[in-house]
Amino acid sequence: MRRRALLAASLLAAPAAQAQAPWPTRPLRMLVPFPPGGTTDVLSRLVAVHMERMLGQPVVLENRPGVGGNIAIDAVAKAAADGYTLGVGTPSNIAINPLIMSNMPYDTLRDLAPLSLLAIVPNVIMVNNDLPVRTLAELIAWARAHPGMAFGHPGTGTTQQFSGTLLALAAGIELQHVPFRGGAPALIELIAGRIPMAVDSIAGPIGTIREGRVRAIAVTTRERMPQLPDVPAVAETFAGFEALSWVGFVAPARVPDAILDRIAGAAQAAARDPEIRRRIEDSVSVPIGGDRAQFTTFIRGEMERWAPAVRASGVRVE
Repeated sequence: MRRRALLAASLLAAPAAQAQAPWPTRPLRMLVPFPPGGTTDVLSRLVAVHMERMLGQPVVLENRPGVGGNIAIDAVAKAAADGYTLGVGTPSNIAINPLIMSNMPYDTLRDLAPLSLLAIVPNVIMVNNDLPVRTLAELIAWARAHPGMAFGHPGTGTTQQFSGTLLALAAGIELQHVPFRGGAPALIELIAGRIPMAVDSIAGPIGTIREGRVRAIAVTTRERMPQLPDVPAVAETFAGFEALSWVGFVAPARVPDAILDRIAGAAQAAARDPEIRRRIEDSVSVPIGGDRAQFTTFIRGEMERWAPAVRASGVRVE
């Protein structure tokens, strides 16, 4: 009887001992959905270094671009539920691809655990200098007089394409989107006057805007950006308008809450670090650092926000 009692006690103690096991005991990996060198990659590396100090283990970045960011996030969704695999989420691989792709390999809300929103990245609406418009109202009036006016953007399925579509829906105008292979080619065509309008992430063309080579009409944040204080927000004309790119962190959905809380706490602390905040602002982005619940609510809102633009665009990837 005594041996049975001791055996029963040891079996009962085993789960508790396992639950109290130290974590992490080995390096974490962070899967980035874009090649090295871009804004998302640079910001992720900054955060990873800060997280290492808080978690006591290296956070190793792996760049896995492809399929609109799906390759990296699919690997996260299917990773072991031990907290050692993280992913960098963006509007495409978290909110937009599920709306436009018929064969998504993962379900955002079921297979992923949102951790923290690092930063939001505004888009900017620009026109060629020869176009006789200087305000959003004048641009809308011009578009009404020229139905089907073209606007360039970095590619099909991007927030820049759908920012233009949301503007067209809000203003009741007809715009024809012209996809390019990235923002730089679209900007070149805009400067040359071969397209009258373009929408891009603000970080890319801000130097060109400041040089006066193109004209910025509006930013897609709810408020003006301090880096371009004279450029109004679309929301000043259409209340509540917001169409953003962003960077956030996710993990597999089955990871225990205690581990998710530790990772999210480290990511939040990184977003509050003065040096990281300065680097985020230098990239013409807005540092956020929200918690798990806030990021989950944000993602649900993003999926709702982009749905009308996706429907109006007719974009579908089989």
